[in-house]
Amino acid sequence: MKPPPLQAGSQEEAEWLIRHKYPSQAELEHLRSESLDVLQLKASAGDTTAAAVLGKRPALEGIRRRPST
Repeated sequence: MKPPPLQAGSQEEAEWLIRHKYPSQAELEHLRSESLDVLQLKASAGDTTAAAVLGKRPALEGIRRRPST
């Protein structure tokens, strides 16, 4: 069985994810709970994960808010 995204299936994979600055599930969940203003500040300070979450959130929220036809 394959591990979920961002979850290592081995010690080697875990080390690779850490070396390449992939966020942990906890870090990702924390960023997803941050306000857009906080994400913008973090992204402006160079936090690439915050920038990715910031870029993705409006699109996801737009999909959720879109009325069904």
